[in-house]
Parts: sequence; C-alpha cells; structure tokens
Amino acid sequence: MATTTTDKASSTMAAVSKKVLITGVSKGIGRALALELATYGHTVIGCSRDQTKLDSLQLQLSKVSPIVNHLLLSVDVKCNRSVEEFARTVVENELVPDIIVNNAGVVNKVGNMWEIDVQDFDTVIDINIKGTSNILRHFIPLMIPHNQGIIVNISSLCGRDNNQYKSVAPYCASKWGIEGLSKCIAQELPKGMAIVALDPGVIYTDMLESCWGDLASRCQTPEYWYVLFLTWFDNVSISCVYI
Repeated sequence: MATTTTDKASSTMAAVSKKVLITGVSKGIGRALALELATYGHTVIGCSRDQTKLDSLQLQLSKVSPIVNHLLLSVDVKCNRSVEEFARTVVENELVPDIIVNNAGVVNKVGNMWEIDVQDFDTVIDINIKGTSNILRHFIPLMIPHNQGIIVNISSLCGRDNNQYKSVAPYCASKWGIEGLSKCIAQELPKGMAIVALDPGVIYTDMLESCWGDLASRCQTPEYWYVLFLTWFDNVSISCVYI
C-alpha cells in the first residue's frame, strides 16, 4: 500500500518535528525547501515581501501538511523594525525556531562596479547583509535559552572565490560579508548552537536568470537542491562550529 505525503508527515512528526524559519520563502530555494520540510511534518515560519506569493504558498502548505499551523508573514528583512515585529509575532505564536535559514537575497543588475546604480548597490547590501543581521539580532536571543539551534546563512561561491563572477561586484561583496559574519558569530554562540555559511551551488532561480539569461535554465532546480540540503540537514551535528 502506497504511503501518502500526509502519512509520511504524520509518521515522522512526533520524533523529528522542528520549527524552521526561512526568509525569502515565497520563491526559489526558500519555497522549495518550505514545501519539502512541511511534507516531513516540520513547521515552517516564513517571511517575504510578496504577499500574493505568500498566500499561494500558505495554500500549498495547508495541502501538504494540513495538521500543522505554518506561519507566513510579509516582512521586509532590511528594516530592523519590521523584523522586530516579526520576532514578536513568532513568540506570541510559541514558534521560536529550532533552525533558521537566512535565504532572502537579491543580485544587482549586471555591470561594471562604476556603472551600477547607487540604489541598486544599496539594495543588495541592505537585503543580503543587513537583512541577515536583523534576523540574527532578534532571533538568536530567543534561541539561546533553549541551548540548541542551527542557523544556516545562504552564501555563494562568489563569497569565497569570485574569479568567475565579474559584473556582480555588489553581490560578491555581500556574500563575502556573509562568510565573515558567520565565522565571527560562530565564536560568539553558546555551546549547543551552530551557524553555517552554506553555498548551495548554482541554482536555477529568477535571480540567476537575471544574470545568465537563458543559460540559467541549464542549472539544477531548487527542487533538486533541497534533496541535498535535507541529506545534510538530517546528519548535521548541533555544535558550535563553523563549516
């Protein structure tokens, strides 16, 4: 007899259910990861700036795991006050996360550094670095009393070796920032918590398409990537280390 998605979620929920906060949850990697985690009974706490896509995702999640109350909210991560209110709502709903995936990110319009519009540059830095920092500022203190938790900051190869990534200097700078931020915070977290800067590889998303055009479709999809992520997710050891 075949096992349904609901059966799979119900059978594993009691043993492994986690509360997972995902930023940039409405599309791409964030959306694919949210849907897959939900099939295993995990609770998704998601945020995005696109209310229409959030509503669509909420409907999908309710079908995938109807017995779990997921929380999706419209949040501008680059705004500290918006994230502060988000954290307050999470606490009110008794959903302090066990895991955070800082996935929200944007890339600049392709061009030489001196040709990139100043607002475009600011937006990349504000969302990719400040947005991640705002989430960490308000949610790490909520996790510390539980003496456990994993934080995954989505990074990129261009935050480690940007030889092949010309024309996206602001994006590269932001991911180098994520690498440094993660390394420093790893030394500050208490025992029982870990932070990881994770390079997902080259994934076919709207963001990649804006840089590569039609070539982006040749890359792996978010649905393929989350299988690799979940393999890591199932085996990671909760300790204060940097990977």
